[in-house]
Parts: sequence; structure tokens; C-alpha cells
Amino acid sequence: MLAPKIEKHLQVCINCREEFELLNKELNEVDTYLSEKIITKEIIKDQSNLKGSISSWFNNNQIKYSFASAASIIFLFLLLYTASEISTPKSIIIASSINKLDFSTTRGRNSSSFVNAVNELENKNYTKAIDLLKEDISRSNNDVTLFYSYYILGITHIANAHSNFIGMFDDFDNNELEKAIMSFKNVLTLNNSGLFQNINYNSYYFLGQTYLLKGDIGKAKEYLTNAINYKSEYSSAANELLGTLE
Repeated sequence: MLAPKIEKHLQVCINCREEFELLNKELNEVDTYLSEKIITKEIIKDQSNLKGSISSWFNNNQIKYSFASAASIIFLFLLLYTASEISTPKSIIIASSINKLDFSTTRGRNSSSFVNAVNELENKNYTKAIDLLKEDISRSNNDVTLFYSYYILGITHIANAHSNFIGMFDDFDNNELEKAIMSFKNVLTLNNSGLFQNINYNSYYFLGQTYLLKGDIGKAKEYLTNAINYKSEYSSAANELLGTLE
């Protein structure tokens, strides 16, 4: 699934494509070097000596090849890591790593579907958690705390949108991000009792984060600024993200 995304990235990113082509050239040179070094040994008449020589030759060259392969893999990893750091904006790196939430303390509702969803979130089973949160919402249309299910659903959609290649080249599914935005806007619509305003203020931050991941800088700045002005729990994170957009 990630291979097409990497190929697409290489098509549009000149720096990464040049680094990848350089790596290919280096690996071809390693392969050529190893091939030239593998030569035919002098035939020894004594069969036992011949067997020992072949075994020794094979083992020595296998060790050399193993070291060369390991070095190539390490070089590839470092090259990809460098390309990822260069090609990924700082704002995206920060935004994609900020959601380190402790769902074990998330008990805003006590319905069975919500509690089961939180248990799935603790195990990072995001798809199952989303299904359970939707079930909770459909069964609790008139519940005064329904907004909280939408709040957790929005955060879960952001987490479910994230993917990467061996920890690099962060990517986000646009459809999941759109669902996150809809969930947080439902929070702002439903949470109008004046008793849980902190959830609205936190939603401003997550909306800003989500718009940033979608590439809508204007909307991102608007909601991140709101999160700061209303002293959201994530005010410092919002301020850090805004700093990368200046």
C-alpha cells in the first residue's frame, strides 16, 4: 500500500529522486565490485583439500557479501531518513507527532459502546474504535454528553489517517481528515450548554491541526489562533505549530 505512495513522492520530489538514483548507482557499484572479486580457485587434486578450499572460499566471500549488504541497508536507511526530513515540512512533523493522548483516562461517557471504544483505542485498534464510537452516537441522539463521543471520534480519525514507510515519509488519508473535521464541528454545534467549554477550545486546536495536515494553511492558522486565545489545553502546541507557519 505504501509503495505507490513512495513512487508518487519520488515523481514529484526532485531531491528525493536524485538521492534515490544516487543510491541505485552506489548499490550497482557494490554489486559489480563483489562480482569481480569472486574468481575461480586453482583446482587441487586432493579431494579433501579441494572440499576444504571451496568451503573456506565460500565462507569468506559470504562474510564479505553479508557485510556489504548490511552496509548497503544502513546506507539506504540513512538516505531515506535524510530525504524524509528534508522533504517533510517541520509543521507536518510536529503535527503528526503531537497526539500522544492517554486514552486510559478518557471516561467522558459511560455507555458500553464508548467504554469499549476507549479500550480499543488503548490498543491502537482505530478502525474498531471508530465503529464503536459511531454505534454509541447512533444510540444516544439526545444525550447531553454526546458531543464527547464526537470529540474522541475526531481524534481517532486523525490517528487512523496517519501512515508512514518504516517510520518515515508521513502521509495522511484525506478522507479520514475530512471525517475528523466533521466530528469536531459537531462538537462545537452540540456542546452549547456552557458547562464543558474546554472541549470546544481543544477542538479548535485539533481542527487547526487537521487543516494543517490537509494543507489549508489559512484555516489552520484561524483555529490554532482560537485555541491559543481561548487558552486551550493545547495552547502551547498550537503556538508551536503557528510558529512553523510564519
